[in-house]
Amino acid sequence: MPISKKREADLRQEFGKNKKDLSFVFWFSSSSPSADAYVGGKNSASGFIANVLGGHNAITSETEWPTVGWESIIAANPDVIVVSSLDRNRWALDNAEEKIKFLKTDPAVSQLDAVKKGHIVVMDGQAMNPTIRTIYGAEQVGEQLRKLGLN
Repeated sequence: MPISKKREADLRQEFGKNKKDLSFVFWFSSSSPSADAYVGGKNSASGFIANVLGGHNAITSETEWPTVGWESIIAANPDVIVVSSLDRNRWALDNAEEKIKFLKTDPAVSQLDAVKKGHIVVMDGQAMNPTIRTIYGAEQVGEQLRKLGLN
């Protein structure tokens, strides 16, 4: 069995056994706090990661990288928000810390269950793309879920 398949199987075994079926939103970036969020769609690498970790992507769009309004994210009320860490520095919200600051201070978004419970995790933005890094991203999110007691 290839090493990446073994790593995937290990995650599926650990996170699939508890059947928590966590809902995830994978926030890649936004051009500004008032702009829609670029998020991973259900058939993207983000959807794969959610599945490997025994959950599902709360974003049901078939598009790989849809832009989604915060009203829709609030309506989905995910259990976990995964924010990307990007090195490109195109926008302030490419930075994971800026995303977390927005999530915690926006009057509406801060009311999401994931934010209130501190279920915000950070992953390498490159791992949100369908590459060999995707399994690393799943492991990165899984490690943080363990620390939150969500495995």
